[in-house]
Amino acid sequence: MMTRCTVLFAFFVAAPAAADRQLLSATEREIVRYLNEARTDPAGFAERYLASETRHPDARHRRTAEECVLEMKALKAMPPLKVSTVLSSSAQHHAEDLGRPETAVITAAMGQLSANGSTGTGRGLGA
Repeated sequence: MMTRCTVLFAFFVAAPAAADRQLLSATEREIVRYLNEARTDPAGFAERYLASETRHPDARHRRTAEECVLEMKALKAMPPLKVSTVLSSSAQHHAEDLGRPETAVITAAMGQLSANGSTGTGRGLGA
């Protein structure tokens, strides 16, 4: 059964990760640390960071936290994720491209195409 916690956790663990100082900012390295902590010790992660949320005053928040704790305790440990230089570089270039005012119209009209017309695959191969 796919639950809110499963979807949220799946989203996070799918992200590329590793503490590579040249590719990741301090905030990104901290996020990676938490992601890999959740992957390598899901039950411990649940106890350290989520268990206290099961006492939250809001019932909906509390139920969601309880669900996440139970799911994480049932997960098997997985190896830590590692950063992909190619994907990280490609994502950074794409984010910079999308942030330029002259590409805003192109981005809105064409979705994932960069200003130069490259696709995600093209950016990855060219990185």
